[in-house]
Order: sequence, then structure tokens, then C-alpha cells
Amino acid sequence: MNKINLIIVILLSLVVITLLFYMYVFKIYEVVVEKNTDILFADHQSVAEIQVVPVNAFGWKVPFRSSPADFNIKEGADLIDIIEEDNENGILKIRVRDKIGIVAIEIKSKYSTLPMVVEIPIILNIAIK
Repeated sequence: MNKINLIIVILLSLVVITLLFYMYVFKIYEVVVEKNTDILFADHQSVAEIQVVPVNAFGWKVPFRSSPADFNIKEGADLIDIIEEDNENGILKIRVRDKIGIVAIEIKSKYSTLPMVVEIPIILNIAIK
């Protein structure tokens, strides 16, 4: 009888640990937008990468998961060229042209309730002039 109780306790413990691990590590609690730069220069070379990252309960990137997202350029579409748009993985890469201004990108993610807006100013590169 003692051995059967031990096996039941071990199995129940494994089930509980597995469920807790899934709920806190692999479940997406929110998404955040990461960008590799805050300012771009109007020089035909500056590149920005915007990525939608799913976050778990600990605030870490969720392993083995991505957050599909749709990108819509609300302002400054004439200021940039889109290099890569990977909607399935939530990644957008843009390169600036030779004009200054502000680029506003609306991001709608599968795991967020409201759209997010990212604004990146494009300024003159004084060092080139």
C-alpha cells in the first residue's frame, strides 16, 4: 500500500509541475514591441528592425513561440522602404530614404487586444554634411 501511494504522489506531482511550467513559461501573457534604434538618419543606409515579442509570466521571451503581427504604416510611408516584412514571426525591417520626418507604424498582434503604434524620427546626419 505504501508503494502505490508513493507512485500516485509522484505522478500527481509531475502533472502539477508540468501544468505550472506550461502556464508560467510557455503561455503568452502579453506582447511587447522591440526596436533596435530610436532614431534613424536620412542617408539611404539607416535600417531599423521592429519585432513583436511574446512575453511569459516571468517577463521573458516565450521559448519556441512567435507572435504573428500585421504592420500598417500610418505616417511617413514616403520616407522609408520596406526591406523585409515577416508577418508570421512579427518582424519588420525598414530602410530610410533621404527625407526627414517621423514614421508611425501601427502594429496589430494576434495576442494583443489593442493595436500598438511605434514612432521613429528620421533626422539629418550632420556628420555627412
